[in-house]
Amino acid sequence: MEDRSAKYRAFYAQLICAAAKAADSRLEQAFRTVRREPFVGPGPWSISFGGHPYVVTPDDDPAFIYQNALLALDSARSLNIGMPGAHAFGSAAVPSGKVRP
Repeated sequence: MEDRSAKYRAFYAQLICAAAKAADSRLEQAFRTVRREPFVGPGPWSISFGGHPYVVTPDDDPAFIYQNALLALDSARSLNIGMPGAHAFGSAAVPSGKVRP
């Protein structure tokens, strides 16, 4: 499954950084490198797009967790791993080193 996960992460990293207009290749490399699986535990997973009900994935295919979506750590308490696009946007820096407005 690792090969598929790497393929998903590569596309996910490009998509998240493009949506966040993040041009720093280091940020894309971070999204490409860091696996989400260890943080969300075994699937199936509960996923939400913020303010919407959770949807449970049909199985544990990692393609489901490489989305710009909230992944529940504890859906009963609404504890989530945040939306990757929001993290990419907030992490993208302008040349001065300050976070862009």
